[in-house]
Amino acid sequence: TLPYPLVMVLGGGLSYSYNGIPAAPSVFALERIICGIRIAEQLRCPILITGGEVFGNNNVSEAQIMYRSAKEFGWKGKTFIETHSRTTKENMQYSAKILKKGNYKNIILVTSACHMPRSVAAASKYIAGTDTKIIPYVSGRLTRPGFHGTSDLLPDANSFMTSCLGIKEMVGLLAIKYF
Repeated sequence: TLPYPLVMVLGGGLSYSYNGIPAAPSVFALERIICGIRIAEQLRCPILITGGEVFGNNNVSEAQIMYRSAKEFGWKGKTFIETHSRTTKENMQYSAKILKKGNYKNIILVTSACHMPRSVAAASKYIAGTDTKIIPYVSGRLTRPGFHGTSDLLPDANSFMTSCLGIKEMVGLLAIKYF
């Protein structure tokens, strides 16, 4: 069969109700699912949504909540849901089985800019082969490129959060590379 594209959307966390019940995808996950839907609609191809119960104390996975949101946004296309992964590495390991079974060879990988290097490294290690192509597609970024004045040099809460995410991604990238 001919290589058929598939849009792979990585989980990005959940938002919780006032009493701690998973209520909706996080802002990162929403950005990813909206982007993934747009691409899949344009290409008329299926979506694979990945993300399990990261902390193991929910009754629903990130992927299930993201899929519910995708349907609320009007997505009616073919969807695969991977609900067991807790890490980017596991996203790729569990998704590889789905991709192989469906003979998908052109994987459009949708995630945030800060998460893309680690995601591509993991996909290259656990999914990509001589006949499978990983096509990175950034759903959004946390920072504006370039220098925009002295206010860029002042500390603020957003810069602190972005720095924390950057450190997490660097540690995760090292883990993918060495473990």
